[in-house]
Amino acid sequence: MIPSRLVVNCSVSFASKWLTPRLHRLMADIPDLDVHLEVTDAAVDFAADHVDVALTRTRRRCAP
Repeated sequence: MIPSRLVVNCSVSFASKWLTPRLHRLMADIPDLDVHLEVTDAAVDFAADHVDVALTRTRRRCAP
């Protein structure tokens, strides 16, 4: 089951340069999904901020 609301946390630069120009595709594919962007450069606290997913950047090398 797809949730009716999705709260996405990401940085200001990621939201403006990458996510926002592509968000319309997700909204077209899942029109009943209510997407909320929490755009901030502050660290996310999942327990307190009610965020479903956080898109962050790290300098560590991640597994493929």
